[in-house]
Amino acid sequence: MQRTAALLLGLVIAAWTGQTSLAAVPHPLWSSDELRAARSVDEESALVFDVQAETSSGGETTSANFTVTLAPSFTFLDRGPSKELEDHWLCRSARWNADALTLEHVNCNALVGFLRIELVNRQMLGRALSAASEDLAGDHTYLSEAELGVQANRPQRLRVARSGDVTEVRLGRRRVAVFEGSATAVTPDEARRVRRFFARNEILHPQVRAALPTDALPALIGFERSGMKLGDDYRVLRISNARRVRTAYPLPEALSSDLVSALGGSSPREQALARSQAALSGAAVKPEATAIKARFDEAVEAGRALHGLLLLIELSQLYPEISLRGDPQMVRLGELMDQSLDVAAFDLANSLAGDPRAEGDREAAARFLVSDTMASAPFNTFRYVTYANLIRGVGDTSGWDPAIAQSMPASLTDAYWLHVVAYPWASGAYKDVGDAYFGTYQPVEAWAAYDLGRAVDPGWASGPMKAVETFERQLRAREPDFF
Repeated sequence: MQRTAALLLGLVIAAWTGQTSLAAVPHPLWSSDELRAARSVDEESALVFDVQAETSSGGETTSANFTVTLAPSFTFLDRGPSKELEDHWLCRSARWNADALTLEHVNCNALVGFLRIELVNRQMLGRALSAASEDLAGDHTYLSEAELGVQANRPQRLRVARSGDVTEVRLGRRRVAVFEGSATAVTPDEARRVRRFFARNEILHPQVRAALPTDALPALIGFERSGMKLGDDYRVLRISNARRVRTAYPLPEALSSDLVSALGGSSPREQALARSQAALSGAAVKPEATAIKARFDEAVEAGRALHGLLLLIELSQLYPEISLRGDPQMVRLGELMDQSLDVAAFDLANSLAGDPRAEGDREAAARFLVSDTMASAPFNTFRYVTYANLIRGVGDTSGWDPAIAQSMPASLTDAYWLHVVAYPWASGAYKDVGDAYFGTYQPVEAWAAYDLGRAVDPGWASGPMKAVETFERQLRAREPDFF
């Protein structure tokens, strides 16, 4: 076999390396009953306190009252009708209203992932501001980090001064945060929960969080929060009525996911969600491996190289545990592929889609993907995925033949979702659409796709979705306060 055949066959016959239980992977279609069933709902010892919050921003002052519960496995904010839950056991962030029948919940990594990439944007803006004023740039750096709760590799150093029960944090000569008094003494574990609360729910600059007392919960916390300059936005939290209680997991029963209401919709995303749910329930049954293999054999015997290759890719994505290494038909397919112009064109499109730096005629590659040759091939929605990945690596396609875009789905995310509609059992397209959302600063949608992909595909850990897990581990290592 020559290079083209060897590369593609090596790609699709990779050995299966692991399996994850479907039931073990929380996903955004889960109801509150399913979330509760996946963890302990027994009572835990918790630190509870009341908060009176006052925010001065843009010359206006607003206030609100809420109650905070810090348990080992969850953080719960009761804002009256509005409820917020950070489930540290399941890594889910949930919100619901007291009189509602639905809840919204998302992977807890979504927030942290967004904060990290948004910080990069703020750093770029900071470099632009530095050309105008070093002071303005310095303020912007601090305020960006304070608003996001994460900091750059070279953080701005703050000075901490303690006098009695008052702690001041200063940026230069300006006080940017203050802690006063003690609402209650805290244990080291409770102090860690407090830092987690101030990372996820009342975002503090990382160095301000580090300055929090390790033996007490302050009675007053004031801090600069956001804005284009210091003094634009200041928040004061007055903490009272601190107590220890035994409390059960607060998520109510019988709440459906807010995404379930979208399952009857007609958009590609809504259709894909419905198909994902059907795959999870078993209502959408994967094509049998033997049936795909029979079609593969038929295509090879008929000399249809492109059809054989696409059926091989389908088999590898739906059944990664199956290897055709040593199968006589594989040798024959390799010979056909080396002689096929269609395979060469598809190979080029895949190579360019997989590497934005690769050289080649991307418009010609895209034109082949929309051709009748690809449209009439088996597993033909895979071309949508290849096209979307190709376009993401191009950027500007305004000079291309408009007929190409007219022959493809309206948006890149639609392209991925339409492949999911056709083949909801493999995690690869979920990974791709999640990356597309994440790249456009939509972390909730990104992790919804990632989690659905991991839920429907028991072999996700052997494929590209493994990179998401690696990224999540990096987030935990880099931002431990959030977890």
